Parts: sequence; structure tokens; C-alpha cells
Amino acid sequence: MTATALTTMEASALARHEDTIQRGWSQFIEVGRALKKIRDGRLYRAEHGTFDDYCRVRWHWARDYVNKQIAAADVVADLDTMVSTVPTSERQARPLTALKTPEARAEAWTRAVDTLPPGQPMTAAHVTRAVQPLVEKPSVSDARQTASTVLAPATSRATFNRTNANVDWAWWTWNPVTGCLHGCPYCYARELAHRFYPQKFEPTFHADRLAAPANTAVPKSDDPRSRRVFTCSMADLFGKWVPQPWIDAVFEQVRDNPQWQFLFLTKFPQRLAELEWPDNAWVGTSVDQQHRVAIAEKAFRGVTAGVKWLSVEPMLEPLRFTSLEMFDWVVIGAQSATNQPDGTHVPAFMPELDWVTDLLKQAADAGCEVFIKDNLLPLIRREPRVRGRNLPHVAEA
Repeated sequence: MTATALTTMEASALARHEDTIQRGWSQFIEVGRALKKIRDGRLYRAEHGTFDDYCRVRWHWARDYVNKQIAAADVVADLDTMVSTVPTSERQARPLTALKTPEARAEAWTRAVDTLPPGQPMTAAHVTRAVQPLVEKPSVSDARQTASTVLAPATSRATFNRTNANVDWAWWTWNPVTGCLHGCPYCYARELAHRFYPQKFEPTFHADRLAAPANTAVPKSDDPRSRRVFTCSMADLFGKWVPQPWIDAVFEQVRDNPQWQFLFLTKFPQRLAELEWPDNAWVGTSVDQQHRVAIAEKAFRGVTAGVKWLSVEPMLEPLRFTSLEMFDWVVIGAQSATNQPDGTHVPAFMPELDWVTDLLKQAADAGCEVFIKDNLLPLIRREPRVRGRNLPHVAEA
């Protein structure tokens, strides 16, 4: 696109809008409106070919983040003439963007205000609970499956669950969201969901489980696994079918509970770079075959989480990475046997020793910590870790 000079009036408008953005994050309404005016008026065109380029170069923001700022400002504009109070932060406004009409947004916000306990601050999680009864269930690519919601009771006594042998690198699991549409043939979570969940493996938001981090007592243990929480072990929280308000509600609890380390894992890492990660979040991706390697490497170059990890479980073939330097931690394991809901029996699978030792060398060369899962024994002797970068400790309780 050919650059065209701004008029004196346009240059003045650009400077004025940019000054609004620069003044601070708290003024989210003005920030969103200023960004919208810069975008709609193409005030970026003198030095940037596209609005995306402008946001990335001028403000170091991904387009997804900018869209959220603009959408939040639009929400407040909708509410301003319909309700007596409006959201005071972008995090409060963000869940309302899931609703398509001003009337629905006003109804949800009024419900959030009316149900807020006296003396309690308005949180994104509380607004999300008010939004859920009004939100349209998100469709997936084939329009045949939908996500559903389980609403929270007035008081939740939810706690973490202790892990089993399938998860031996953390003591706890927490599933405020369940269900997945990836369709991996060896998925142990799908097998369990069809046995124990009435909604089976349909993506579902369980708002009643959001209080689990605060309700669970921190163990008095020196084992580093004792404060690790495998979050959404029965789901992929970052699947393309997951609504953003679900993620926001989970992140709200993660930020509010720094006594825990929350471990996330996804097979759709393309979404991860768009997110603002809490300090106590570990974010990982699963790589079981070579075709996932390039996707993981590209995605994790843009991820800003404090700890980035790689799960190679199951390891179905030898894997060769360009580099593992973008990861802090690598977990390696075998495939456990499962009996899938359609009657298919998926047998256990043990990778070749050469595959594992080669991956260990790649991890050591990159300075990654390594965790060998018990299901690889007796193929390889458990090494607690390969020396490399130190992983951060959680805050003391």
C-alpha cells in the first residue's frame, strides 16, 4: 500500500489519540475509542501499511489485544445510556463482549451488579457468571457440536483433585472447563468423560469450580509437585471453540492465587501468543508427531509466559526440533492403553529408546529441565531432571 502524507489536522488528531493511549492502561474506555478512531480514520497510513503493523510497531500489541480494547470501549458505549453504572476496567467489560446486542449486555451487567455480594469487588469471573445464561453457544467448524455451561451456586466448596498415575509431575488437577474437540485417538480424558460426565466430552464451563484454588489448602511439603496444578486436564482450554470469557474467568482465579503454579497444556498453541499470562502460569503444548514440531516452535517464539514447557506424551515417532531453547521444561512419556467410547481399544505404546535419548540430548543442548514419566520405565531409568535453567518457585503461603 502506498503511503500518503497526513494533513496537518490528521497529524494533530493522531498525536492526540496516541497521547490518550500513552497515559495509561486504566483509561481503557478512552484507549479503546482512540484506537478505533485511528483504525477507522486510517491515521496510521503515513508510516504503516496496515493497522496491524501500526499496533505491533507503535505499541507492541497483538491485534487480538487491540480488538479487545476496542470491544470493551464499545460495550461501555452501549451501557452508558442504559444502566446507572458501567464497568470500571477492561477486565470487567470483556465478558460482556460475548453478547451481541446492547440489550443483552445491559441485562447481564445489571444482573452482575445486583448479585454482587456487599463489600465484594466486581471481578471478571462474576461478570462471566452473569453473562453465561445469555450467551449463544459457540458453534464449531462443522456446526454440529456446541459448548455448554454449568452455572455456579451462590457458594462453592470446590477444591482441587489429587492426581493419579497419568499425571505424575503435579499433585493436583483442576477442571473449571472440561471437554475437547481435537479427537485424538488415544485420549484418556475422553474415555473418563464418557464414563463419569453427563455432558460427556462436550466443551463445558463449570463456574462452580472457580473457587477451588482458594478453597484448597497448600500442602506442607518440600516436593515441588505439591503446588503444581494441572489446569483443565480434562479439556483443551485454548481450543479454537473455547470462548474468551471462559479463559478470562480461569485466569482471574490464577492471578488471585499466587500460592499455586497452574500448568496449562494445549494442542492448539497458535492462540497462546495472544494472551496475557499470569506470573504463576506455566504454559505448554503437546507434540506427539513431527508435523506438530514446526507449529509449536513458531507459536512459542511469541509466548510471554514465565515458564514454557513441552509435553512429548505419547511419543509416537522420533522428533527433531530446530531448537528447544524457547522451552524451559520438557516432559517425556509413553502412551497408556485406553478403551474409547466407540469401543476401540487403543493399546499402550512405548517409544524406541533411541527416540527418547535423542530428545534428551536436544533438551540438554538447549538447557531445558526434563521430567521422565513413570510410564517410560523400564525403558529408561528415571532422571529427576537434566541440569539447565532453574524453574521459578511459587510464593510462600
